[in-house]
Amino acid sequence: NLEVQNVKFENLESNPRFVWDPPDDSDLCDIEYKVEFTNQLSPNGKPEITRDTFFDFTLYHCSDNRITIITSVYNEGDSQSGPVTYAHRGPTPENLEVQNVKFENLDSNPRFVWDPPDDSDLCDIEYKVEFTNQRSPNGKPEITRATFFNFTLYHCSDNRITIITSVYNEGDSQSGPVTYAHRGPTPGK
Repeated sequence: NLEVQNVKFENLESNPRFVWDPPDDSDLCDIEYKVEFTNQLSPNGKPEITRDTFFDFTLYHCSDNRITIITSVYNEGDSQSGPVTYAHRGPTPENLEVQNVKFENLDSNPRFVWDPPDDSDLCDIEYKVEFTNQRSPNGKPEITRATFFNFTLYHCSDNRITIITSVYNEGDSQSGPVTYAHRGPTPGK
């Protein structure tokens, strides 16, 4: 049996890698590994040949990182193992708060806009948005994946938005509330 053993993920001193043990009883063989690595940024991995029992890679937040290893004995063409696959999911960003919340009024369409949390490009982010003003003091939360919220702008009204960010299907991964306010214009101005 030429399959590698004990494949696992390590992150020592911020150096993410997959490591494995060579096949049992192969210490006298000239072993090489065909390693294929995939994630959301590289869905079609390019096989690499190595004799090392580790594979370094860049760990992205919320990314499913997958390695497939086929073992062979060097210069013995048909002597190889079946594929061994192992996966590790990158962590959720520590800070999920939205950035740069601001008011826009483009073509008389008022809205609040914001930037997603840092390092969340590969995360499936959703926002729980609660909008309030004097006419609607008890806002009803809405769930959206958009980075904007349209609303009706009333004169002299304090329009307030509160945003809580979470990663879809990641349970307790959510930010604290971020609140931003914009006062409606005074009539005649």
